[in-house]
Amino acid sequence: MQELQSTVNESLNLRHTDSITLKKRHDHYGEFQILRKEQLIISILKSLSKLESGDLMKINSLIKKTTAMAFSASLIISPIQSVASAEAIAESIPNLESDKLHFSGSDEQTITLITGDIVTIKKIENGKSVIDVEPADPNVGVQMYTIGEDSYVIPDSAIPYLAADKLDQDLFNVTQLIEDGYDDKSLSSLPVIVEYTESTASSVQTASGVQTKKEYTESTSSAVQTKKADPKGAKKVRVLESINGAALATSKKEAETFWNDITPEASQKAKPNFDHGIEKIWLDGRVEATLDQSVPQIGAPTAWESGFTGKGVKVAVLDTGIDPNHPDLVNQIAEAKSFVPGETVEDGHGHGTHVASTVLGTGAASDGKHKGVAPEARLLVGKVLDNAGRGFDSSIIDGMEWAAHNAKIVSMSLGGGHSDGRDPMSQAVNRLSEETGALFVIAAGNDGSEGSIGSPGAADAALTIGAVDKADKIAPYSSRGPRLGDGGLKPDLSAPGTGIVAARSALSRLGKGSYLTMTGTSMATPHVAGAAAILLQKHPEWNGTQLKEALMNTSKRLDYSPYHIGTGRLDVPAALNSTVRATGSLSFGFIQWPYDHAQPIQKTVTYTNDSDSAVTLDLQAEFKNTKGDAVPNGMLTISESKITVPANGTKTITVSVDPKLGNWGRYEGHLTATDSEGKQVAHTSMGIEKEDEKYPLTFNTKDFNGEQKVARVGIVGENMKPTFIDIYGTKTIRVAPGTYSAMAFLAVGGGTDDVSQVLVGNPEFKVDGPQTVELDARNAKEISAEVPKKTESKFRRVQYHRTIGDNEVTAAYMVGFNVNKIYAVPTEEVKTGEFEFLTRWHLIKPQLEIQFKETVLDDILEYGTTPLEGKYNLETVYVGKGTPADYEGLDVNGKVVVVDRSTKLKPSEYLPESKAQAKTALDAGAKLMIIVNYEDTEFMPMISNEPGNPRGTNIPLTVTGISKSKGDKVIAAARSGNLHLLVEGVPYSPYVYDLVDVHQGQIPENLKYKPSNNELVKIDTSYKSDSGTVAEDVRYDLRPYQNDAWGIAHSSLLQLPSERTEWVSAVKDTSWSHEGRVVGFPYRSWQVLQPFVTYEKGQKLQEDWFLQ
Repeated sequence: MQELQSTVNESLNLRHTDSITLKKRHDHYGEFQILRKEQLIISILKSLSKLESGDLMKINSLIKKTTAMAFSASLIISPIQSVASAEAIAESIPNLESDKLHFSGSDEQTITLITGDIVTIKKIENGKSVIDVEPADPNVGVQMYTIGEDSYVIPDSAIPYLAADKLDQDLFNVTQLIEDGYDDKSLSSLPVIVEYTESTASSVQTASGVQTKKEYTESTSSAVQTKKADPKGAKKVRVLESINGAALATSKKEAETFWNDITPEASQKAKPNFDHGIEKIWLDGRVEATLDQSVPQIGAPTAWESGFTGKGVKVAVLDTGIDPNHPDLVNQIAEAKSFVPGETVEDGHGHGTHVASTVLGTGAASDGKHKGVAPEARLLVGKVLDNAGRGFDSSIIDGMEWAAHNAKIVSMSLGGGHSDGRDPMSQAVNRLSEETGALFVIAAGNDGSEGSIGSPGAADAALTIGAVDKADKIAPYSSRGPRLGDGGLKPDLSAPGTGIVAARSALSRLGKGSYLTMTGTSMATPHVAGAAAILLQKHPEWNGTQLKEALMNTSKRLDYSPYHIGTGRLDVPAALNSTVRATGSLSFGFIQWPYDHAQPIQKTVTYTNDSDSAVTLDLQAEFKNTKGDAVPNGMLTISESKITVPANGTKTITVSVDPKLGNWGRYEGHLTATDSEGKQVAHTSMGIEKEDEKYPLTFNTKDFNGEQKVARVGIVGENMKPTFIDIYGTKTIRVAPGTYSAMAFLAVGGGTDDVSQVLVGNPEFKVDGPQTVELDARNAKEISAEVPKKTESKFRRVQYHRTIGDNEVTAAYMVGFNVNKIYAVPTEEVKTGEFEFLTRWHLIKPQLEIQFKETVLDDILEYGTTPLEGKYNLETVYVGKGTPADYEGLDVNGKVVVVDRSTKLKPSEYLPESKAQAKTALDAGAKLMIIVNYEDTEFMPMISNEPGNPRGTNIPLTVTGISKSKGDKVIAAARSGNLHLLVEGVPYSPYVYDLVDVHQGQIPENLKYKPSNNELVKIDTSYKSDSGTVAEDVRYDLRPYQNDAWGIAHSSLLQLPSERTEWVSAVKDTSWSHEGRVVGFPYRSWQVLQPFVTYEKGQKLQEDWFLQ
């Protein structure tokens, strides 16, 4: 407290104009200063970090004295480690604007990917962000791209598995991952669902046990076991028998270990497989919860009058739980179980209670006014969503398995993203429906647009429910079909979902009183589940398919497309009184253009007569296009127009569609059956979607030798939103006529000791017939930067941006350390839209130069080791594998040791080997260790997962890696017993070059960037400090079309204090932001982030940083 009092008193004695320059001064963007008083605020905050929480109460008056002191608008100063009540402290200083002082977590979020790569997103000015990517393995390149508002980060190691459809792309959508709460602050483990091969799945078994941890990702339940060991770094949370899978919690701290354990070296040619019997890995996705008028609207009271109230029928509601003490539900619950770790079945959200009471509430709290559809049914409560209304796919699948084996009807007013029906939840619905005969009644979703049916409602077996209002008008929010992928006919049926009054959970904060009004397909779904219970009471022998057909066949026809509303609006009395059932819907699928040779498609409709007398039915088919026009004669035919269905028997007819007839577009309609009195007794919805004019577009990828390669191809066109497809050598897709762009990054071998990366493609080509695009590296030109001083690349990025019409895509490749050269294939200039190609370099003075004879070895300094400083002439000794036994009888003190890297190890095994080799070398007194690769590629050996920075993880030994071809020569010379290597180490570069070379309209033939000093900005920078610590810095570049600046993964190290000359490209419309971070500050680390600025060629500037 005395130190703090002294600091504040000092601040009060200073004039407001007392200042020292922190930033540069020049005409281009004015003068930026930080006041000495503001420095004292930093001192105050540092003092606060040492106080106990109780001491904070003693300093209110001191804080008030500092309110006149404000930070300069030029900076963001961010402590890296937060202190107790830090944000409250900032708020206590009115003039200390929140966007000038950021505490840890207030302006950045970090997500660890399944591969172990770490992505940090920092919000900066004007809604923009900087995205830093720190690869798990710096030898592995990273692809980054932006589509719309979503940014993806995909390491090269994942590309083969994506191309083989073994890996879910959602695992790499960093924007959505953070938005959905998968960030490292929210979850310490990444939840995934794995599907096993059949042989592995058969070995899965469960044991008894209960999860008790609150966080899904913290679950260590011993309840789930398999005969096959779990991958390293992962714990099995639950077995999902319905999809031959399991839910895993993959520790983010061990993400790299997990990835390396499940991935053998993936070939760039052959489709890879995961180890541990894993067939595919999905993100364990987030799922969210999507009556006095609505119940009579569907005719439920008429059913009650006939004695059908759902009595005794068990209905499982999978939702947010239940208020067990609500008067409408208190006597309705037969069984309840929570599938949310750490939460009971009690409903702290309110959605589940509302839904359950719509199914079977007694209306006791309203004298029967708000009675549910089936008030005498029995309720099984499966809590699969937490008290915030959110859950994981795996919890829901687990709940589905429990529900299907304990109830004949399962109501699910929840859903995930748009689906083609092949996702894990949809798979589970189909398998459980077939195995148990249960009916899954599932909400369609609340998207409101076409093609927006969500998971698990996209499942074939699901009875998928849309919503109408009280006037039987389609609700604007109700998700519509067709189903993604195959054009499937969904939803199946609709029910009231707008303004539904039902029970309110007293355990939630929603509303007041006993009832609550809610809207959505979530509210429509339980109406249908209750109706199914009523129907099952009358027909207890029926299975889910029979219930589904009866409810669909007897719905009230509405004047809407079956792709929007299904067969119609639920009609309980009609379903209860009908004695004839038919196939619910016929989807004739999606027909590719042209249709000249298409064969007729035949589907069957089976009519079932549940009465004791034969029934004669007249069948009439109506089929129209979306404009309401009748189809050409003969396009749709039925095999019989009048049929007799025997008593308690069936009759099947054939419905045929001739795709050759009719133009492209969607056709839809109904097949209606009427009895001898002209009464409609059943109707079946029908639909087909005919592709508009499209042509096959084929991609072929080839490396320098003409061999096929794995690639992720980015495609955008005037009629096509940006998309990326993963291919092995060749792949064909279908596109409409128009102008397109297709680009891809290829990893290729350029010969001995050479791994290269090539941007290939064609940014503009026309499609007016079958088309082939050759993604051929053989015509590539090398990309290079030449500057006056000797340099090496610390960071390289190749990037392109393409806009055609309203569609645009930005993609970039962060080059791995083992890549020797980068290339691009020259293109013609585009005539439509915009195309930009750029290369980014961060160049420094070589950190380690090893001269062997007349050659300077191409070596890569290792993460986590201490760089050498100075020049040396060192004797060199070969020590085999570098084990303690290899050192016996050898004197390596102060010398260079050369060791071999093992062959045929899994990636996860190289880190322990390198660590062991380094420890042995250090114990023996070696000064430098060179690891020779087992193949002819450069590489960065890994000693730790941390960069070579002053975070306390470095070992006091310099370690580097070289290729086998060069290493073999060094080993041969060392074995002669008289090898000395000339070594120069520069841990802190005295100069840096931040360069960007931009080309508009095309990739030119000449890709050599050789800027003169007059084309660059020279910044003489002084990094001040009296602490003697170390800092690191990074400079971000931003083009006008970017909202996200892609950050350099490997920051440069700075010794404090020090001077450095920094050369920066002054390219039109390129903005730059410089960030410096003081590491290991006495109290807590902090960083300074400069706003984005543009430069003019030839400027000479000076900056002073880190004044303390």
